[in-house]
Amino acid sequence: MQRGHLFILVAPSGAGKRTIIHALKTLLPHLVQVKTLTTRDPRDDEQGPEAEYRFLSADEFLALREQGGVLESNRYSGNWYGTPKDGVEAVLNQGKLAILQIDVHGALALKSLYPAEVTTVFIASTIEELEARLNKRGANTQEEMRERLGIARQELARQDEFDFVAENHEGRLEDCVQEIYSYISAQYPIDTIVA
Repeated sequence: MQRGHLFILVAPSGAGKRTIIHALKTLLPHLVQVKTLTTRDPRDDEQGPEAEYRFLSADEFLALREQGGVLESNRYSGNWYGTPKDGVEAVLNQGKLAILQIDVHGALALKSLYPAEVTTVFIASTIEELEARLNKRGANTQEEMRERLGIARQELARQDEFDFVAENHEGRLEDCVQEIYSYISAQYPIDTIVA
């Protein structure tokens, strides 16, 4: 059986990662999502089997990382985030096409661990667009906004290190999704994907 492939989607806070992933999963029904590990509390819409995260206590997360079950991890806003080794290995060993959303450091770390099985995709927006989207969300304090926008500037500066860059500008979400869909489809035609 052919090894699977992992598309890693990276974007600054407010760039539309969740929305884009949902749209891609609709266009590519065989695309599976590897759940990110986190120690943060779940939001109201992040409960149940369709949740994009696996929620752990800090002790559980750190124990799993110590045992080698976390491929990469980062602490952000007081919470741990990481990529589960079992989730990545499962999709690769089953020949599946998968998507994962993580930060710049995690994406580049996984690319170095799995150079033949990982493609990195960066979603770019302007700082002004990101700030407007985060303000519209209304879920961040001023301090959190400054932190998120500072990180966004650092991430945007590294977009040239990615295999593919798509732009999600205000009012152009469908174009961004189509651009990523076309890229994935060109790399992995639908008839080669394991269901």
